[in-house]
Amino acid sequence: MNTKHLAIAAAVAACTAAWAEGPIVADAGLAPSLSRAEVMADYAQFKKAGGNPWSASYDYRRTFKSDLSRADVRRDWRSARDEAHALAAEDSGSDYLARSYRGPMQFTRMGAPAQ
Repeated sequence: MNTKHLAIAAAVAACTAAWAEGPIVADAGLAPSLSRAEVMADYAQFKKAGGNPWSASYDYRRTFKSDLSRADVRRDWRSARDEAHALAAEDSGSDYLARSYRGPMQFTRMGAPAQ
């Protein structure tokens, strides 16, 4: 039994090849364009500007400035309310889009006579 296990282990070891690589040498042509102090200054300026937008604790509302007043937003919502309700309906707006269908799209080919 031990001979059988030893033979299997030897066969497995012989079948697996080692793919060794040489040492990885840094490219001599690659040189940093900024010093560590410049990078740290840029990082400090980035942190001071309002935080990291990729962070889980980032609050975009803290620095957000809108050009519209609340009344403007409410007026825009009221004008688009029916369309928004139709597009968010149970059929995902399929009925609304089918009713607003105005025929096939007209394509023009370059060089073709105008129709």
